[in-house]
Amino acid sequence: MEFDRFVSFILGKIKTLREARGWTVYRLAEETGINAQTIHNWNNQGAVPTLRYLDDVCRAFGITMSEFFAKNDIVEVTPEVKRVYDMWCALPPEGKATLESLLVSMSAKK
Repeated sequence: MEFDRFVSFILGKIKTLREARGWTVYRLAEETGINAQTIHNWNNQGAVPTLRYLDDVCRAFGITMSEFFAKNDIVEVTPEVKRVYDMWCALPPEGKATLESLLVSMSAKK
């Protein structure tokens, strides 16, 4: 029974991550290089993805296997967010304070 829950967790997580991106099974197949029928078999027959396939899936989603199996929700860092974060880190303290004030005033205007 424990194994069945593990398989359900893996398949559910793949589905959740895929749907969060608006991807079809075919898009996931395209992004991973895994045959679409293989991915369908995971879902329809409860087949377990091999570690190699799971690694391909994680890479397509831009996460590590550690992140895949993490209990907490993962916040995906897009290249845009990473770029803004890197710029933030490079600012001196007064620059960070100025930017924070600007962002607060901009979000208050919504």
